[in-house]
Amino acid sequence: MKNKVQKFIFSLIIIITSNEIYAFKNNEKIQFTTKNNNLNFVIASENRFKSDDIYYRQYEIGINYPFNFLIEDLNLNFNLKYAYTKSNNGWSLEKRPHIQISKIFSIPNTYIELRTRHEYRLKSNNQETARNRMRIKVISKNKIFNMNPFVSNELYYDFDEKELTTNRLEVGANFLLKNKTETSFYYKLVTDLDDSSWEHNHSLTLAISF
Repeated sequence: MKNKVQKFIFSLIIIITSNEIYAFKNNEKIQFTTKNNNLNFVIASENRFKSDDIYYRQYEIGINYPFNFLIEDLNLNFNLKYAYTKSNNGWSLEKRPHIQISKIFSIPNTYIELRTRHEYRLKSNNQETARNRMRIKVISKNKIFNMNPFVSNELYYDFDEKELTTNRLEVGANFLLKNKTETSFYYKLVTDLDDSSWEHNHSLTLAISF
């Protein structure tokens, strides 16, 4: 019964993320990870759609190093991301090297992940800026139809503007396919924290990790 429900939910996810629904945008993410001794090498890509049009693409490579010998479930990441945004003038490129530290805490029935990421942003117009992203993510250990619900919230701090600029809220679930492929489906609300008026962007994301 659980497998049938999971198949139904997964099929529904595919349908939802392949079509624009109301004011929602759709995101699709794929990530590949390979291990070599204590290092994890990551390659990832993401496409963001509105209707049938891709308005954002990003490609990422990185190295993850677990510091379990020092502190359990402590991880260090070095990544380089190429982000392309579509406009009336074509595609603009932004290069984003970043360093990231994360720690997972295990408590009864719940995992809590704390993550901080420092990004350096190199834009097509030669503008340079930096920002920090602080995220807390809570994942349930209890499964619902073989899925682990989660909620996360992330704040973006811009060092040039010297203020918080963005808030990113995600609510969804993680689950494993039969071939042990890790899959996530979540609702994402990104809010630009402008002083005059807050702008909200809604999207649904399907993420698959191999």
